[in-house]
Amino acid sequence: SEFYQKAKQWKTLVLWEHPKKEPSKLVIHTGKSGITGPQLGKLLRSSYGIEIEMEAPDYALAMTSVADSEEGFRRLMDALTEIDWKISETTHLLTDKVSVKHSIAQPIICISAYEAMNRPYVTLPVGQSNGRVSAEYAMVYPPGVPFLVPGESITEAVVQKITEAKRKGL
Repeated sequence: SEFYQKAKQWKTLVLWEHPKKEPSKLVIHTGKSGITGPQLGKLLRSSYGIEIEMEAPDYALAMTSVADSEEGFRRLMDALTEIDWKISETTHLLTDKVSVKHSIAQPIICISAYEAMNRPYVTLPVGQSNGRVSAEYAMVYPPGVPFLVPGESITEAVVQKITEAKRKGL
C-alpha cells in the first residue's frame, strides 16, 4: 500500500513488517531514532492530535480497521513522516535503513499456569528472580499482552524486559 511505500523512505523510524504480523497493526519501531515509543506517542498526541493504542520502550502500535478513512491514514503517515524528518535533521544518528528483527524466544514452561498460581510462592526483587518459576503474569499495559506467564521460567531476557519497562515508567 501507499502507507508502506512511504514508510520505506523514513530514515530513523521503521514500520515493522513480518509475514505473520496482523496487517491491521502498524508497529512503528523507534530503536534507532533516539526517542522511545512513549515519546513518539506523546509527540503524535500533543502535536498532531493522534492517539495510538500502545507505547513500549522501542516501538509504538497503531491499530487500524475497515472503519478508518483514507484521510486518517494520510494524517498518520504525514505525522510520522514529519517526525522522522525532524529527528533525522536534528540528530547525528545512522541514516541507513535499519533492519528490525524481533526475536521472540520460546518460553520455558516448567509447570501449568494453574499450578503456579495456586502454589505457595515468595516475592523477590526482579534482579533476583532469574532462573525461578513465575507465579504471576508480567506485562506492559496497555495492551496487556504478557511476556511472562505463571509457570514459565524467568530468564535473563525477561528480567531485562521488566527492568527496562520499569526504568522507562511503563
